[in-house]
Amino acid sequence: MEKLRLACLHEETIARKAKENLSRVGRGESVDDKVDTILEISKLAGVGRTTTAKFKAVMKSGLTVIIQQMLKGNLSIASADLHVRKYLKKNFSIEVKTDVKEETKTGTESEQI
Repeated sequence: MEKLRLACLHEETIARKAKENLSRVGRGESVDDKVDTILEISKLAGVGRTTTAKFKAVMKSGLTVIIQQMLKGNLSIASADLHVRKYLKKNFSIEVKTDVKEETKTGTESEQI
C-alpha cells in the first residue's frame, strides 16, 4: 500500500501527459507513446492494474473508517474495495428507488391532465 501511495503522488504528471496525448489525437496528430494513468501508476508501484484501480476507488470514496483500516493493513485493498462497493450499492439503491417513485407520480399526474 505504501508503494501505491507513493506512486499516486506522480498521478498528476502522468495524467497531464495523457491529456496532452488526447489533445494531439484530437488535432489529428498521431501519438506513439499511449498513456494509461492507472497502468502507469501500477508499473511504478509494481502491482497490477486492478489493484491500483481498487486502491484509487477506496481512496476516492471518502469513507475514512475503511480507508484508515486499509492503510493500517487491517483490510486488504480488495476487501476494502468490496466494503466500499457494498456501502455505495446500498446507498445508491435507496436513491434510485425514491427517484423512480417521483417519476411514476409525475407520469401519472400528467396522464390525468
